[in-house]
Amino acid sequence: MRSFCAPAAIAGVLLALAAPAGAQAPYVDAACGQWTGDVWVSYATCGPDARRHEEIAATIAAVKGRLLTIVAPANRRLTIDATPAVANRTAGALVRGRRILARGYWDAGRFFATIILTRRAAGR
Repeated sequence: MRSFCAPAAIAGVLLALAAPAGAQAPYVDAACGQWTGDVWVSYATCGPDARRHEEIAATIAAVKGRLLTIVAPANRRLTIDATPAVANRTAGALVRGRRILARGYWDAGRFFATIILTRRAAGR
């Protein structure tokens, strides 16, 4: 006869509910490095054509397919390509007005977002 332990079952449910709803796996560029928390950590194996990794805090102003027009601090508008984040399933909803923190890299003058997080109202 099996016994049921209600406290253990409740604890399991509470742990599952405590996990962040939008938790996303860290982005890893096998050749160059990975995001660890909020810091890009470069690998020593990254070659001379290394992509410059960066994060941009902004608000989505327009969406055209996987291209986002964003407004960054000081009303700086730019277009970013969200294709890598969408392919990695780390973009979330790409909607006008969403406050984001886009992590990615610059290549040939264009920013490619590899992860798009929702930014909190205060700070990041």
